[in-house]
Order: sequence, then C-alpha cells, then structure tokens
Amino acid sequence: MSSSSNFNLDECTDRRGTGSLKWDKAGPGELPMWVADMDLRTAPVVRRALARVAREGLLGYTVVTDAYEQAVTDWWTRRHGWPLQRDWLIPTTGVVAAISSIVRSVTNVFEKVVIQQPVYNIFTNSVLNNGRRLVTSDLRQGENGEWRINWADLEAKLADPLATLMILCNPHNPVGRVWTREELARLGALAAEHHVLVVSDEVHCDLTLPGVGYTPFAAAAPVCAEVGITCLSPSKAFNTAGVHSATVVIPEPHLRSRVERSLNTDEVAEPGAFAVPAVVAAYSAEGEAWLTAVRSYIAANKARVADVVARELAGCAAPVSQATYLSWIDVRPLLRSGAGPAAGRGDALADATTALAVQIREHSGLVLTAGSTYGRAGAGFLRMNLGTQLARVDDGLERLVRGVRNWAAAGH
Repeated sequence: MSSSSNFNLDECTDRRGTGSLKWDKAGPGELPMWVADMDLRTAPVVRRALARVAREGLLGYTVVTDAYEQAVTDWWTRRHGWPLQRDWLIPTTGVVAAISSIVRSVTNVFEKVVIQQPVYNIFTNSVLNNGRRLVTSDLRQGENGEWRINWADLEAKLADPLATLMILCNPHNPVGRVWTREELARLGALAAEHHVLVVSDEVHCDLTLPGVGYTPFAAAAPVCAEVGITCLSPSKAFNTAGVHSATVVIPEPHLRSRVERSLNTDEVAEPGAFAVPAVVAAYSAEGEAWLTAVRSYIAANKARVADVVARELAGCAAPVSQATYLSWIDVRPLLRSGAGPAAGRGDALADATTALAVQIREHSGLVLTAGSTYGRAGAGFLRMNLGTQLARVDDGLERLVRGVRNWAAAGH
C-alpha cells in the first residue's frame, strides 16, 4: 500500500498484450518510460462508472448530460478559481483532435502558427499537416535553470501580419513550467495587440506539485478571455486518454460559434458512451481525493530521480518541475564533454541526444524520448515518464545510469 494514501499506487500493473501504445511497442525486457500516459490504474470511482456502462450493455449514441457540464464547471471554479459558464463549453473527443480542427478553422493556408519549443511535438504536426507555416519562439533557460519566455523574440514573431494563431502549453510539456498569471496576461495583451488568437493546451493542469496551483490562460486577464481558446481534459491527470474526452472552453461568443461549427464539421464534437460518465466520475470528490494522492506520489518520484541523477551522472540534472509527471533530464554536460566541440552546436547536439537515447535503449532496455523530438531547443535533454510505480522508477534509474556509463565507456 502506498505510504502517501489509501490508494494502492504501488500496485505493479501489467499492460503488455493489452494494446498499450507504450508497452506493446516495447521489446521483451524493455522498460518504456516515454509516451505520456500513466501505468497507475485510474481512480476507483472512474473504474466503477465505466463498469456500470459496460454492465448495462447499451452503447448507442450519447448526449452530453447536465452532470457533465456541472462537473466541469464546478471543478474549475473550485480548484482553479475560474468560474466557467456552461455555454462556454464545447465537448469534444480529444485535445489533439480539437487543436487540429481549430488550426483549420481560425487560420488560412500559408498563414503562420507560433509555438514555443521545446514543446509537445504533436503541435508541430497539427500545424504542418494542415498546410500552415510553423514559427517557433524558443524558450530559454535563466541562470537558475528555469525556463522562460523570450519576450522580445515572441513579440517579433506575433507582430508578423501572417501570424494569426499561437499554440500555448500551460503548464508546459516537457519542461514542466507553470506560467504565472502575470506572464499569461502579458502574452494575452501581446496577442490582442497583434490580432493573434491563442489556443491553450491545459491538459496537464491538474498534475502540479502539491501546493502549486495554475492559472488558466483565459482567466489571467480580461484580454486573455477575448483571444483565448482553452482545451481541457482529465486524460493526463486521471489516465483516461483512451476514453477520448475533452472540453474546449471559449468565453468570446463569436469565436466560440466559429470553433463549434468547425468541431462539428470535423465530427469530433461527440464524446462517446464511456467518455461522459468518466468525466463526471473523475471530477467528483472521490476522484479529487485520488488525484491528491497521485500528485504526492509523482512528486516523490520526481525527487527520487533528481537525487539519483545528481549523484550518479556527473554534471547532469533532473530538476523537480512544477507540473506534469515528466522528468526533463539535462544531459548536455555529458554530451558536450564526451562528443567533442561540435556536439555543443545546433544539429550536432540534437544528433548526439538522439544517439544517446538509442544507445541507452540498446544497452539497458530503457526507452526514453530524446529532447530533440520537441524541437532543436530540446537538444541535450531526455524526457522520462514518472507516472508509474516507484519500483519501476528505481528500475528505470538503474538502467539510465547503466546506459549512460556504457555510452561513456564506448568513448562518446
């Protein structure tokens, strides 16, 4: 039993042979800690709700119930201080599907969409696959290691008349940064000044460290509500990505009508029979208690990784981030010292990062994501998924240290 709660979060689940993207793409003996879903079973209250639907055996067309709308509005009002109105909500089948639909509906072909790399790589796909032009305003690290917005660069990118949309990650995946109210308000003001809409992916918002809150982009300032399109879902916090449920929230009525038409045209505005009860159950008092336990559990996992990386991998670091269940491991000192001067420059560092991730997998079976997957600004980092049991975190750390030492011994 987990020492942090009444929920057995230490239970070692077996996902092989279940059609799991993460586990069934891993080879025998490999430990996948890459794709962002959890190995923890979802909250008992969610499992009971889904079991009730399965027992009834009635899986026809589903409407969004009053209970669904009440659950979503109550959750954001109570936990995040954002008093949502029901008519702002547009239910959808998923955040990624919604973002791609929004890109098509609020921009024209060849217009520019701004993202902040390193960032969730599917944002890039949503832009390029729809014939739009990708523009990146890279985040940068301050002296204390905290990732920050490059305001001068961002304003220059937003000022381009062909830039009409920005995709924001709040909190940020993969660096785990929770943007402050002041930062979000400043971003909203810049977007409004330059006639840019902002779609904010807030799917990681309930996975902050204990005691750390987050500010929804549209709640940061009145101007943010005027330009903001917010995408919400329990999929990350409650490990329900396979259920396909999300909500797009748009306070501004004209923009809301435009996006709602697009989501319906693209046929992604109808959550299924399991999605509606899953959302209602997740956003219940029992679901909230489970989430409290999970946040503490993940915080302990992050602290474990930070300690081991600092002790065992000279010069490397895995700071405990403010949000997500991901560790963003800085291996730049290792790559720069081991791969020669060229490894510190641009594409060479990205190539070295990918090579390190590949060699760690080949020699230890640990599957991580190279930071360069999230753009060149992510070169020199590895992303490690800690939404799993402590025993697997320890196994992953042993494999990580072994793989890195093998890399060093090979003369890289």
